[in-house]
Amino acid sequence: MLPAKALFYALLVLLLTSILSGSLIMMAQINRLQFSQFQTRETLIRNANSGINLLRASGETLLNPKHIDLYGNGNDSVVLETTNWGVFKVGRSTAFSNRGNQQRVHTKICLFGHRLEGIQRSALYLTDRNKPLTICGNARIKGTAFLPEAGIKRGFIEGQPYTGEQMIFGAQKQSEKQIIGLGKAMEKILITNIDLEKLPFSMLGDSTHIPFTEKGIQIHDQIITIQNQILKGKVKLSATESVIIAKEATIEHVIIEAPNIIIESGFQGTLQAIASESLTVEPNVILNYPSALLLLPGSENERFVSIDRNAQISGVIIVFSDPLTSNPAHFKLEETGHIIGQVVIAGVAEIRGAITGHLSCNALFLKTEASIYDNHLLDAELSYNELPDVFAGTTLFDSNAPKSIIKWLD
Repeated sequence: MLPAKALFYALLVLLLTSILSGSLIMMAQINRLQFSQFQTRETLIRNANSGINLLRASGETLLNPKHIDLYGNGNDSVVLETTNWGVFKVGRSTAFSNRGNQQRVHTKICLFGHRLEGIQRSALYLTDRNKPLTICGNARIKGTAFLPEAGIKRGFIEGQPYTGEQMIFGAQKQSEKQIIGLGKAMEKILITNIDLEKLPFSMLGDSTHIPFTEKGIQIHDQIITIQNQILKGKVKLSATESVIIAKEATIEHVIIEAPNIIIESGFQGTLQAIASESLTVEPNVILNYPSALLLLPGSENERFVSIDRNAQISGVIIVFSDPLTSNPAHFKLEETGHIIGQVVIAGVAEIRGAITGHLSCNALFLKTEASIYDNHLLDAELSYNELPDVFAGTTLFDSNAPKSIIKWLD
């Protein structure tokens, strides 16, 4: 017989061996589980990205969620959604995995825009009203210019002759009598499939951040003034009279709707402002990309957009025409004001500053202390050549190009 001490050591070794073996088996199982979870997560991310790519390639606006079984096996699927958010689209791809006993989900959300194409890949599109464009002083057009059949000529205003070596630093092509695509764009902006919770302005706190994964809110009142509040995400401000955005406000991706909108001097943020009567951007305002300014039709009052000195706007500006009135809307960009992006004015544009990107307008207007001039440019710069290649504009205009991802959203 084995001595008691030897038996004890044998049992101890057996116990330790069992514990070690069990630990190794458990670690292997945990590693397999973690690896499986990692693979599932990687698959979900890949499938969600595939859904975003499907949305990019599709010209369809999904007013209702669309379910797609990616591989036809029932294990990997995505639900795709698009919603209009101002002049852009929000794309949402939710990937599902039914592998194993638990369903897993991963969501990707982004803001879509369209690369400029066709006539908008130009510095200027000036509709043909049988009048030439007259260029004066230090004005410059850099890029293709679509001009009336009457063409372009040098001018002389207030002692300032045109100083350039050539009148257009790019190709010259003939324009049509109207801006193409504005009617359909107007129809699209009226289509919305966003369900927002409506709240009075009195319920707005000091800081509001609504992720695009959640149901958004619409704050409404007669007059709204945003001073020290922080507003970010899926938030819309709607007023029946006016909205004022003060310098101290912090705003990101918010939509603002009112007949009259004022963005006060010194404000910096990202927003989309949609007015029907007046939209005033005061000096030293910085609107980061992707921001937008829109002037809608429907008001019998004088309609205008004014961008003051040293203001910098990156994004999209659209002024829609109003067939019910013979008084066209007026767009004014003051000296040292700078726009980077896409500008479409179905009205009269007075350009004193610089536009890096594209400008379409019905007429160019210039007012000095001495006189008023039709289809004149003085000391303004229009340059498509310097627009960044990655710029994407509005999705309101019909486009055959795939959508571009402007920004990933939370």
